This record gives sequence, C-alpha cells and structure tokens, in this order.
Amino acid sequence: MDPALLREHQAFTKRALSLPTVERRPKKEDVVIAKSTSQPLKKRPAQSGSFSFKVSQDPDYYKSMKASSSYKFSILAKIVSHMRSRHKQGDSYPLNLEEILDETQQVELPVRVRQWLQTEAMVNNPKLEVLEEDGQTKFKFKPPLPCKDSKSLRRLLEKYDMRGKGGILYDDVEESVPKVEKVMRLLGDSVVTVQRSGDKKKVLFYNDKSCDLCVSDEVIRLWRSATVDALDEGYITEYLEKHGLTSMQDSRPKTAQPKLKKKSSRRTNVKVTNEHLKDVLVDYQ
Repeated sequence: MDPALLREHQAFTKRALSLPTVERRPKKEDVVIAKSTSQPLKKRPAQSGSFSFKVSQDPDYYKSMKASSSYKFSILAKIVSHMRSRHKQGDSYPLNLEEILDETQQVELPVRVRQWLQTEAMVNNPKLEVLEEDGQTKFKFKPPLPCKDSKSLRRLLEKYDMRGKGGILYDDVEESVPKVEKVMRLLGDSVVTVQRSGDKKKVLFYNDKSCDLCVSDEVIRLWRSATVDALDEGYITEYLEKHGLTSMQDSRPKTAQPKLKKKSSRRTNVKVTNEHLKDVLVDYQ
C-alpha cells in the first residue's frame, strides 16, 4: 500500500479522535412505542366511574332488566282498563294479581314489577277496590256511583232530584252500571238527557211525573210570544221584585277587573324663558 495514503489515514483518525462528540439520548415516546410494538396489546380495565353496557345473547334477558316508570304505569293502565271492561260486561267478582295478569296476557312480568303492583300501585289506585278473601288479596273495579241496575240508578237520580243536586254525568253512569244501553231502555221517559253546551257531555236528570202541569194552548202561545231580548236584565229583575217574584242569580265566581289608573290633571310647572324682558312687557288688562 502507498505509504502516503497510510500517513493521511493516520492523520485523519487523530483529528477525529481529538474532536468532542455529543451522544443523542432516546426520547420517552420512542421508548413507549418500542415497548408497544414488542408486547401484545392488553385490554384496559374499566374505570369505576365509567358506564359499561353489555348486551346479553339470552333472548329472555329483557325480563331481568329494570323497568322504567313509564313501562310500569303502562302495565297499570292496561290492568285498570281491563277491570273496567269486565265491570261493564257484568263480571264484578274479584280477582287476584295472577288471574288479572293471566287475563291481560302479562304473565311474564319481572318480580320487581309484580311486587310494585301488589303492594303499591293497585292498592292505592282509586279505580280499584281491595278485598281479602281466603287469605288472598283480590281486586275489583270500583265504580264512581253506587248503582248496579236500573232500579238503583232510578233511586239515585230521584235522590239527587229531591236534594237539589241536579243531574249525573252519563260517563259516570256508563262506568258504574253494567250494560248501560239496556238499562237506559228500561228507564224510558223517567230519565231526561240534556247535553251541555260547553263540553258536549250528556247529563241525566230524573223526570218527576208528579210535577207535570196541564197548560192550555193559549198560555203556551202567550208565553212564546213574549220576548225579552231587548230588555235589560236589571229592568227585568226590578219588574219581578215589584210583583213579589225573585229571579235566579248567577252563581259563577266573578273575576275582579283591574283598576285603571287615572291620569293626573295637575299642570306641570313650565319654566319661563323670557325673564330678561319682564321690565319691557306691558300688561293691558
């Protein structure tokens, strides 16, 4: 080998060794990435505050889920509607919870919902009556009126008429009396039906035949010919009182009308702007 090249190589190595060098340290991110690539991924444990939802493959899994309040009250509404339908058809004997759920096709309810129905919901419901028979808690529909047939309904209407209570809503009668259409046909003209103008609901009144009066056609014609549309109510009331008669007063609660504030008629003080001419102006009064 050429001795000149060897001398140059030795001189280059000496210069290289005499120069200082800085070592580059690896970063933490590089170390983490290297470890993650070398080791398999592990599942992180779920934290205590986080929410995890696991769907089960069991088809009956929904039976063990916690029922929401809307779900529970929908079950209660279905039970009350079924008990009302039974009462309208004439089936007024009581049933226990298992029999009710069997008739409403709700036998696969969770235990928690059954306990809620047995101890809270059905016991405190105003539409259901609780009975104890043979050591069992049974339920039946509680009608709003104490009448079961045409005779009891007629006696109730007559009692309302004698005590001045007025009439009875047809909706309450329909919920209380089984087969209400047949009962209304049996009562015939002993009941008068009036439809309210506000909510269009029917009201039943007792038709007392002892109060019927025989009025001649002449009196009926005169009554219908007398018109009071153009007269003031105050004038009509005063006219009736002069002849010893009283008029029916309006029993509706009167709403207080707000008082309007009167505008003040006091004149505001106006500032005089021509005071510098008070010695020049002359009063000719």
